[in-house]
Amino acid sequence: MDAALDALKRRGRVSYAALVRQYGLTPDDVEALKHEVIEVLAAARDEDGKVLVAVEQPGPLVRAPTSGTAEWRQVSAMACDLVESTPLSQRLDPEDLRAVIRAYQECVEAAVERNGGHAATWQGDGVMVYFGYPRAEEDDAVRAVRCGWEILRDLDAVSTRVTASHGVDLQARVGVHGGTVVVGDEGSSTGWQTHAFGETPNVAARVESASQPGAVTVTDTIQRLVAGHFDLAPLGAHELRGLDTPIQLFQVVAPRANVARFEAERARAPD
Repeated sequence: MDAALDALKRRGRVSYAALVRQYGLTPDDVEALKHEVIEVLAAARDEDGKVLVAVEQPGPLVRAPTSGTAEWRQVSAMACDLVESTPLSQRLDPEDLRAVIRAYQECVEAAVERNGGHAATWQGDGVMVYFGYPRAEEDDAVRAVRCGWEILRDLDAVSTRVTASHGVDLQARVGVHGGTVVVGDEGSSTGWQTHAFGETPNVAARVESASQPGAVTVTDTIQRLVAGHFDLAPLGAHELRGLDTPIQLFQVVAPRANVARFEAERARAPD
């Protein structure tokens, strides 16, 4: 039980098949594990009867200092997730899976650092990154989209190596949306975390889910801010789960090379 919980905590999600292979569990053992982890400990949820997904556990709250209290901020939220991670967990043994997921995470972390983003939360192989908190810049939206583009670009090289060594293909997808949130850092028994309240992160996550594998998709809010820096293809209005009205989406085709500042401003100015 402790070993299974440790694997779940490290990886965020783990397939029953991997647990059976690694620990030699019987069907009765699996049912007992599910009961203990999901119902008794409330440490995970079941996904499609095949995967355990970790649920964040509330710990004793350690209050943040006054300087870290929540505040209103305009942010660009970038959501990124690995595509079809469940089949990966079924095809790879736990050690190989760990190496593959870590290669993906390192790719994401490098792009976030280069572009000055703040990786607020990792949930399994999905991440929410904020641009505009804790430090706001004039080009937050541009950096958010560029970060997503660089993640997918760099992941292609990682995928080539993973395909050669493990026979699996790695793809991710990205969604970006901007808006106002109440955001701040809070401490718990597991460390400091950034929490943002408002619809912006939720919309970014929904846009990511609607994005095609290997693509960066943005809302019209972001499109208006980055049109001079990227070529974008309109995808039309989409009804996204949890939203009352359809939202206009755009797919990033490519960054524009050597765009002068005044040209970027002119391209996004209203007619």
